[in-house]
Amino acid sequence: MRSVDEIDSLLSGLESLRAYLGTDWVNREVEAVVAARQGDTSGGRGRRHRFHPAVDLFAKARHHIDHTPPPVPPTHDLIRLGLLGQQVSLLERAGVPGTADKIALLRSNNWDLFSSTAFEIEIAALHVGIGRHVEFLREGPQKTPDLLVDSEIEIECKSVRQLTQRDQNNREMWSQLERKLWNATRGDSGWYVEFETEDVVRQEDLAWVLEQLGKAQGECQEFCV
Repeated sequence: MRSVDEIDSLLSGLESLRAYLGTDWVNREVEAVVAARQGDTSGGRGRRHRFHPAVDLFAKARHHIDHTPPPVPPTHDLIRLGLLGQQVSLLERAGVPGTADKIALLRSNNWDLFSSTAFEIEIAALHVGIGRHVEFLREGPQKTPDLLVDSEIEIECKSVRQLTQRDQNNREMWSQLERKLWNATRGDSGWYVEFETEDVVRQEDLAWVLEQLGKAQGECQEFCV
């Protein structure tokens, strides 16, 4: 459980990132995402490829903040944006060369480019945080490292994610759950669904969650009018 101060720090980082990316641009694109989702009939399928990665995360974070009573429990998206904003702020204060170019890349609509850029920022902030001099290196005709630390250490940032079949199945179950919940609550407002699992999500878990949601919706129609 994160403290209130930690949550406030994440929210501050989120707003810092919004400013770095351009407040007007982020807000305008978030409204476009919200409008698109309200008219979405796919249950969320393919949404990942339709929106700018950063904007997609901002839209999810805003929905969570707007529909959750304070103190707001941080979601993965909110934590990701908040920490990224803190890391960019740290690099800006340290005057790290090339930071402006990385901020511009965060506005890319390419998910892989967004993720790799965010990872480079994370690694750079890690080294700045322990007192090292860091600079981002521009890509040239020949392959170059991503970072130069203390004018002598070259770093190439790579992240490898290998999912087991169990991980892939679990991810698919969560994706199904998101789509089914989206369809089940579309047209309603004020629904916040939260539950914990002791193991991976199974098909019967999806059915149980939807059954409980249906019961809650029926009770609301009967008593909340």
